Amino acid sequence: MLSSEQESSSKPVKYGELIVLGCNGSMPCGDWDKRRKSRFCLCKRPAANGVKPSTTHTCSTQAANVIRNNIQHSVSYTLSWAETVVVEYTEDNETDMFQIGRSTESPIDIVVHETGGSFRGKGPMHLMQSTVSRFACRIVCDRSPPYTARVYAAGFDSSRHIFLGEKAAKWWTYDGQMDGLTTNGVLLMQPASGSRAAEWREISVCGNVFTLRDSTISSPNNRGKQVKDECPVLLDGSLIDLCGVTLMWRSVEGLSHSPTAAHVEALRLRLNAARPQCPVLLSTLAFPSLIGPPRRPRPWAYLTCGHVHGFHHWQGRGVAYKQHISAETEKTETTEREGERDRGQQGRDADTETERQRHGIQNGQVEAVQGETREKRVEAREEEAMNRGGEGEREREERQKAGEMERGTIKRIREGEGDRGEKDSDIEREGGGEKEGQMEGIENEVESAGQRDGAMDGKTMKRERDKGGQPEGQGEEGVEAIKGDRGRDGETVKTESERDQGRDGGEQKIEAQTRAQETETVKGDRECPLCRSRGPYVPLTLGRVPAVYVDANSPSHAFVPCGHVCSEETAKHWSKTPLKRVTNTFHPACPFCLTQLSRDRPYVKLIFQGKLD
Repeated sequence: MLSSEQESSSKPVKYGELIVLGCNGSMPCGDWDKRRKSRFCLCKRPAANGVKPSTTHTCSTQAANVIRNNIQHSVSYTLSWAETVVVEYTEDNETDMFQIGRSTESPIDIVVHETGGSFRGKGPMHLMQSTVSRFACRIVCDRSPPYTARVYAAGFDSSRHIFLGEKAAKWWTYDGQMDGLTTNGVLLMQPASGSRAAEWREISVCGNVFTLRDSTISSPNNRGKQVKDECPVLLDGSLIDLCGVTLMWRSVEGLSHSPTAAHVEALRLRLNAARPQCPVLLSTLAFPSLIGPPRRPRPWAYLTCGHVHGFHHWQGRGVAYKQHISAETEKTETTEREGERDRGQQGRDADTETERQRHGIQNGQVEAVQGETREKRVEAREEEAMNRGGEGEREREERQKAGEMERGTIKRIREGEGDRGEKDSDIEREGGGEKEGQMEGIENEVESAGQRDGAMDGKTMKRERDKGGQPEGQGEEGVEAIKGDRGRDGETVKTESERDQGRDGGEQKIEAQTRAQETETVKGDRECPLCRSRGPYVPLTLGRVPAVYVDANSPSHAFVPCGHVCSEETAKHWSKTPLKRVTNTFHPACPFCLTQLSRDRPYVKLIFQGKLD
């Protein structure tokens, strides 16, 4: 029986929980499949479905096909094109089996895919190519106390069969059984205990523990050394890597001492109740809730110093401080700069000499040309001085002509006004019929102009709505008032509830646009206004997965560079836990988004401006 919550009144026996790391409490593409979630609760089934190995057959390929057609579970190991080993499995009434993989077929109880940006859109048809096996592994739990859980590589398909081809690593064990490793591999890391450090191991199909394979060896039978004193039993905090997705096992006892979702929500409310302030905009900050749009600005932080701000556009003065470098490094940089300056001067001198040679001008010729130029400038100034007297007489003549033209223009204007006065008196004597026709034409022009203005207003409002806002100088209430006026002509006027609903939708749209603009604006490092330190400037997000918390203390630290907030002990724990990033490469990563942490400073203490300090 598999469920995300214990809704039954009988409360079935709970074996433990599997947490998908990197989701922060919710899947990126939605819950299109009930078997695909960020947290799975493994409970005791009504009837046992576990299996265990029984009979081993070494036969030809044709005989192996006959055995595989049996209704029993089986595992086939192909040694060559002519020899195959088939191990039959029988029912085990003492265990429950849960299968994990990428396939959505009915035998798979837990459907998993890559986390951290491996999805496109919603639904299974938009998934990118996955490295997780279709039938990755299986977890077998004892139905009797203490309900021990074990992990095994590979899972049974719809025909109740596991197939290991010729390229898969396989071998005979000392007790005459067949064992092997899957192509992608199933890794397990137990929590550190005492003097034993936490190390990643590989689990085989039969549940044996091996060290990691040597990536430099491409042999099909490449496998690590068997670790006989370790077993595949899952402990509280064990990590399972399926080559693309990492799962964490939490036991019932461990969950009883861990914070719950209600406790994390209470910590969020406590942080918001302290009313942290943005030192730049002097606004109150708040961590948003999962339900509804945020009502107050969310906190941002400079990850170099830890100062918490609201989002602002202050860029700083460039590089605020000089990093400490050694004397030898500074001397080397100075020498390089001087060498570049000397090389640049030599290049400019060479260009000047080349230009002179190209025009056939030598040093003596250059001086002669310069002398001739000076003589021409002196002659030009003398001619200008001689012509100044003539220019004064010409200016007086031009002013006299301009005065005569102005007096003639005034005289003509006065004569025109007298003619228009006579014509107006003639029109008044003819009657008012023609005047009324002119007034109707003017009214028609005014009406058509009003229609054009209304059309322009409608186009302007439409453009403003497409941009996500309202026309300049008008809010949503102004728009509703305009619609109400138009409603008098026969259109329906919106009710108050409809207006409120429209405002809520507008707030959500504006909030989404604001977040997109903030993300687009913040690129590169920013300078902190308080301490002038320079570094990443990111929004803070509260960690929503209580199962990954080590303690129940208040969130006070943030991971670098993602900005997820958790307690200090939780940050220390995950900064020392290597997670698999690519093939045989392990680095500490944030448990909420699987972003690789900074090596120099994986987390930073947050400094709030307010009562939280």
